[in-house]
Amino acid sequence: MPANLSPEYKEAEQRYRSASSWEDKLHALEDMLAGIPKHKGTEKMQADIKSRIARMRDEGPPKAKAGGRSQATTVDREAVAMAMLLGPPNAGKSALLRAVSKAQPEVAPYPYTTQLPCSGIAYHEDVPMQFVDLPPLSAERPLPWVIGQARNADVLLLVVDLAVDPLSELHESERLLEEARLFPCRDPALADEAIRPRAKPAAIVATKLDAPNARENLEAFRELYEGDLPVFPVSAQAGEGLAELTAFVFRTCRLLRVYAKQPGKPPDLDQPFVLHEGDTVALLCERIHKDFAQNLKFARIWGAHTFEGQRVIADYVLHDKDVVELHL
Repeated sequence: MPANLSPEYKEAEQRYRSASSWEDKLHALEDMLAGIPKHKGTEKMQADIKSRIARMRDEGPPKAKAGGRSQATTVDREAVAMAMLLGPPNAGKSALLRAVSKAQPEVAPYPYTTQLPCSGIAYHEDVPMQFVDLPPLSAERPLPWVIGQARNADVLLLVVDLAVDPLSELHESERLLEEARLFPCRDPALADEAIRPRAKPAAIVATKLDAPNARENLEAFRELYEGDLPVFPVSAQAGEGLAELTAFVFRTCRLLRVYAKQPGKPPDLDQPFVLHEGDTVALLCERIHKDFAQNLKFARIWGAHTFEGQRVIADYVLHDKDVVELHL
């Protein structure tokens, strides 16, 4: 079957061939994938483009030669879920990271304090999730690699400052992201097909709720904001709203936790296995040990969707807070 490539695909392919930077090459590949006709004749081409995109994202931006300074800094994944904080200078991203984790990014009253990414582990109950504070989004001091790193996130958290003009800050952040072909969405699955490959689930985090007039500014922001992203007002200083924010990341990443239990012993409730919705007992076995899935005879489940100790087989779909006893 002929490919019948569209003009949009050919234009993106030409940009890919002439691109010299990591960011431009990645953006062009993403546009090639978005513009390629979806039919049987292009299946191999689609798979090749997806493979190249995945490889580029895994490897990250290139580093400078030995002895030189890094062109960009990549963020290593440290948890099943990774949320990245994006916003203008002095929006309160670093203070928020300090509040939700044990990370200690520099917090200062002057702009552009954050120069490099800083990661911390935040918890939804007993589930660890990675939060990353990135340097500011700014047209005055653009850092293309920042958005390149944001493409690796599971969730984008767009941070705005309730002490100033949160709506203008949000519009500027969205403009810079969309110019770089990264689209914050409430649900990427429902986004227009043209932007779906470059859409990310996102929310707005309105910081400094403890500041003078912040609650009035929040009310005005809610009235004027015309988008559909959820809004989470928080105070890093008072700790207000942080639990709701981490719960949102947990839900959005479709996570669940499962507790292992040995026969005749109580379950280990201190170290949950963090999986995704739809995962099965077989996948849990693989996470524990590669041989378990092959040797599993059956499992017993204690949870809200079964009776106590119900016997199940490997393809049983797990639920949040299930207790699982494997029998080999």
